[in-house]
Amino acid sequence: MYVDYEYYTKVFGGTKIPEGDFTYCIGQADDYIDYVTLTRVHEFKGGVFDNKIKRAYCSLAEIYYDEKQEQESVGAQAGKQGIKSETVGSHTVSFKDGGSKAELENKSNYDALRYRVARQHLLPTGLLYRGL
Repeated sequence: MYVDYEYYTKVFGGTKIPEGDFTYCIGQADDYIDYVTLTRVHEFKGGVFDNKIKRAYCSLAEIYYDEKQEQESVGAQAGKQGIKSETVGSHTVSFKDGGSKAELENKSNYDALRYRVARQHLLPTGLLYRGL
């Protein structure tokens, strides 16, 4: 990983992600940065843009943490509110299918936010350049 929890808390000043969730969130950030940089980010490790790249990792990890928290919250709510009808004899349960459009819009919002943050930190490094 490009960033460890010590960097996240001491240098970046992050307080949002608990240590137990950090590995998952930074792993998601790592996958995303590999995706948008075509895995070229590893060529820059230790270079002049190292701090900008590390800040991108931390910022993206926080977005993944927020998204994870929201999904867990929505999942808990769905467990309470997702039943459309229930029959006791032969026990049949049908669930509401509503909310899928809202879920897609929410995912789209997180996707846009991730790209905006990655662009803010990584554009000056040249890592987002797609040419030869």
